[in-house]
Amino acid sequence: MKKTLSFITVISSLFISSQTFAKEGVYVGADFVTSNAQYKYVATAQTSTSQRRVDGTDVGAGLTIGYKKSFDGIFVAPEVFYDYLNSSSKDYYYNNPRFKQDSLELRSRYGAKVNLGYDFTDNFSGYATYGLAAVDHVDNFPTIPNSQGKWKTSAIYGLGAILNFNDNWAFKAEFNSQRFNIPYSYDAGVTSKVRLNTLKTGLVYKF
Repeated sequence: MKKTLSFITVISSLFISSQTFAKEGVYVGADFVTSNAQYKYVATAQTSTSQRRVDGTDVGAGLTIGYKKSFDGIFVAPEVFYDYLNSSSKDYYYNNPRFKQDSLELRSRYGAKVNLGYDFTDNFSGYATYGLAAVDHVDNFPTIPNSQGKWKTSAIYGLGAILNFNDNWAFKAEFNSQRFNIPYSYDAGVTSKVRLNTLKTGLVYKF
């Protein structure tokens, strides 16, 4: 009888612990953001597509606010976020000394997405994410000068994982990707096809 009661006590404590670590509610996160922006130069007015490509890897920071709702281990967590991307890549004409100061920039983005995941253990969760994000892009041409900046909105999707330290603090890692087309300011009729890959790592505080 004592062994049975001890077993029930242990199982109950584990259940309570699980509910604590995977608790529902509002959370905020601060992220270290590593981004890789890949650009492809596409001359739509020509019969063939130019294969000029440039890319750049940079670091920035981000903030997230979300709300987690659980259903027997499965959870849904809508989020809003802001990322300071600080992304700057060489212009397509970087081999020309005249244009070596020119750059293609993704300065920041904001958006909303939904995480759909599962609490595998008391301390570990995984999820898939999907949503929309608006990116502030700038073709920075100080040699002309002819800098132009606009916002572009596209789908954002990826995978993430959460490691809970206790009932309030957790470590979160997420890889996400965006693809979008933007006009290339220097050459009329030319489009930049952009793929933005981002790795976000940081801390989450659960209220």
